[in-house]
Amino acid sequence: MRVIFNFRKGFAALREGLEAQGCEVIDNLWSPSDAQLANIDACIIDFYEGVRQPLLTWKLKSRLRKHGIPL
Repeated sequence: MRVIFNFRKGFAALREGLEAQGCEVIDNLWSPSDAQLANIDACIIDFYEGVRQPLLTWKLKSRLRKHGIPL
């Protein structure tokens, strides 16, 4: 499973837990291309960052939705 992990810092345990379960974690990909989204299974974002940057979050959500990737 490949997961986009959009967190600035302070969530090392969550990242390590995902990796321990066999997930490939891709850090801070807020503006992914179609090629980058081709094999992505999920996206996890820091809620605080999402609120701070609503337009960027909306654009990311729209791109993910087109590819059927849950946020």
